[in-house]
Formats: sequence, C-alpha cells, structure tokens
Amino acid sequence: MLEFVRFGLEHPHHYEIMFMTRDEELLAYARTEQGPCLELFSTIVRQSMAGSGHSEQERHHIPLSLFLAMHGFISFYIQDQVTYEEIKPAALAHIRFLYRRVLDAAQSA
Repeated sequence: MLEFVRFGLEHPHHYEIMFMTRDEELLAYARTEQGPCLELFSTIVRQSMAGSGHSEQERHHIPLSLFLAMHGFISFYIQDQVTYEEIKPAALAHIRFLYRRVLDAAQSA
C-alpha cells in the first residue's frame, strides 16, 4: 500500500490521469487501466486476508475501502504539491492505521 502512495505522489500527473480525470477522452483510456490495477490490488488484499477470520462480505468490501482511503490521502497531498519524502512519516502512519483497522475487524468478528 505504501508503494501505491509513493507512486501517486512521485507521479502526480499519471495518478491524476488514471484516477482523477473528468476529461471524457482521457477517462475512456484511464478506465481500461484502472480495472486491472484495482483488480490486482483487490486480489493481493484478499490473499493477505485469507484465514484471518474476516467474513466473505468483509473480504469483498475491504479492498475498495483501503483503496479509497489511500486515494483520499494521495489526492489531499497532490493538491499541496508535496513530495513523497516530505510526507513519508504521515504516509507510514496512515498505512499502519489502515492495517490495524483491518486486523481489528478480523478480531472483533
């Protein structure tokens, strides 16, 4: 997840085209790239959750929730035009927070 945040902040224009554009022509191209990217991310998250006590519904919803949380983080810092190195401590804290929430959900199930 940290590498996804790094990509977004080190390549803000690419990230914006892939995940934030409203231009119809670019959006048509971006959608073809988004699908495989999000599916790969979801697969990795679900594999890491195997045997962790999460319900089927959680295994379905958690990857998207994680993506949206990271997307909000990236979008916020892209607007401030900061580098990854400048906000790396905040990125690490954010990813740790998300990871703990996923673990807590499994333990409370």
